[in-house]
Amino acid sequence: MDPRETKLLREMLWHNVVREMLCALCLETGQADASDKPRVLDGRLTVITFRGERIPIGAVRPLINFGVGSTRAEKQLSMMLQGTVFQIVTPDGDVFTLPLHEIRGLHALSESVMEQIQAAAERAEPTEPGKPFGFAAFTSLAQGLSNRPIPQAPNDPSE
Repeated sequence: MDPRETKLLREMLWHNVVREMLCALCLETGQADASDKPRVLDGRLTVITFRGERIPIGAVRPLINFGVGSTRAEKQLSMMLQGTVFQIVTPDGDVFTLPLHEIRGLHALSESVMEQIQAAAERAEPTEPGKPFGFAAFTSLAQGLSNRPIPQAPNDPSE
């Protein structure tokens, strides 16, 4: 794999990890509204954008929901786009709409908050014990790439 492909795979892995975390927070948003549990989404968790902005999270909603098209092309497009843009509502009520590629990181004030998010993600999509959080997205990506033939390196340096 050349360095550009490696970079693209790393970016895709990061986007999948962020998507999984934000989808878990979407579930947490819905469950927190319906229960008396202490809220995890009270601003202790923030999104950090590439411009360095810190956005405290009060609620998360996907902008492009899980939709189903009527044709094969519409279904494929829906599957590619779902979970790529999210609305993040701050505890004060400000709404930010962000695509995955604008999110540089997530910051939690405590490790217990991150553990609660990971548990919510595992409830949504159970993974094998011992696999790191977000690894399911990477392995599904790798399985898709394993079906693709690996190109031969050129014999002539001018190629």
